[in-house]
Amino acid sequence: MSPHASAHRVRLQLEHLEDRCAPSALLGDPSARAPAPPGDQPAPAAALAAGTQQHAVPIQLSAHITSDGSGVLNLTGHASHLGRWTGQGVIDNIAIDAAADRVAINGTATIVAANGDQLFASFSVSSSLTTRLGQETLTFTGGTGRFAGASGNVSMVCNTNWDPATPLTFECNGQGTGTLVFAHSRLSDSS
Repeated sequence: MSPHASAHRVRLQLEHLEDRCAPSALLGDPSARAPAPPGDQPAPAAALAAGTQQHAVPIQLSAHITSDGSGVLNLTGHASHLGRWTGQGVIDNIAIDAAADRVAINGTATIVAANGDQLFASFSVSSSLTTRLGQETLTFTGGTGRFAGASGNVSMVCNTNWDPATPLTFECNGQGTGTLVFAHSRLSDSS
């Protein structure tokens, strides 16, 4: 070691960045490094142009949904980034196809997180009339607080209990996974 060299050495290492495949900082024009489909603005440049940085996180969600026949839904459950949540929804459309052994339901819901922030969603359910097993897709359409501008979706498997003679009176238990996209990069609470 030379007499002028420091006794401290620098050791460079890579840092895990939440499964992102992008450098943590871009120099120059970010669109030069972000390929996009022809005619589309690259995602990083689009986010910068909109003045926001989106942040996608995996979400696991369990739900217990009931309806008393009025078309209004009562919701409870637990989810990552929401904690224990409650909510209400409304059925917009229900279609029963006995020949295909299917019932299809769609509507909207407001999910209230443990801290009071709201997450808005639309949903669609397709269920077998005989097995009562169904697939549900929740599509996030915004919210309040940390969920303002949120997007993403969850695919769920649900078990339903209902009588085809009164299709708006039912109980459903479901679990699923998906992605929640925050309109900003800072997460306030990841319960």
